[in-house]
Amino acid sequence: MDRTKEQFLERVRDDITRLVESFRTYITGIDAANIDSYLIQFDSEHMATAMHMLQEIDFYDGPRVIELTRHLSNEIQVRNGGTFKGVHLCPMTTESGDSADWMQGLIRNLERNRDQTALRRGMLRSIYDLGGLEDNTDSKLIVLLDHFIGTGDTVIKKWGSIRQWQNDSHEYVIVVLVAYEDAIERIREEVGTMPDIIAGVTLPAEARAFHTNNNHFSDIEKKTLKQYCEMVERNQKHQYGYNNSQSLVVFHTKSPNNTLPVLHKKVQDVWMPLFPRHF
Repeated sequence: MDRTKEQFLERVRDDITRLVESFRTYITGIDAANIDSYLIQFDSEHMATAMHMLQEIDFYDGPRVIELTRHLSNEIQVRNGGTFKGVHLCPMTTESGDSADWMQGLIRNLERNRDQTALRRGMLRSIYDLGGLEDNTDSKLIVLLDHFIGTGDTVIKKWGSIRQWQNDSHEYVIVVLVAYEDAIERIREEVGTMPDIIAGVTLPAEARAFHTNNNHFSDIEKKTLKQYCEMVERNQKHQYGYNNSQSLVVFHTKSPNNTLPVLHKKVQDVWMPLFPRHF
């Protein structure tokens, strides 16, 4: 490491310590050495911009997610008349271990702590189970769970499959930990008012890293970060996060692919991310 980079790390040591406190629970574990190694990949004149990017990350650790989940659990019960009876919890995705699947289990455990009969009152389902409810006329609240809505693509695609089973006896609602306002608007434009969407945290469009109205980064910083993203991700459609999401959201369980690739994408012998998606 050249002396210029060493001096920079020395100057921001206290800031790095604060970042470690914020990020340490990421699934791979993050310490000061990890952050040092990440920062020195940048050219010396760009390290301050990289440090600023890390300070702007919207990180969701376990306690923050649990608090959001408690809030959303209450919202579900209020929506259903104060009970979980007749509620069906279903992740939007089908991958085992996905954050939505994890969120489903978290809501289940929260409800179990309140009432030992909760699992009998509320049913846990996979997305493929919903076809079996097509001819069911009992009133049900079907809650489609996700952890993050960055572009709306997943919701639009999945709802296209689910709506074939929809009937007037059931109410559908999408419950998500974090969502961008413009992604929610896009979903409503493309699929209509059904289903409703309840988000624990709603982010404005200008929270996207390179948005014209994002005043957290200067134009020079945006240009610099774009260059590194383009170096790491060669697919132009996803160079700034999945489908140009430009997100800075990171969950402690895994970084969404909507997040800037310079933060999560590993490129052999070229780039080691701070928040890898694959371990």
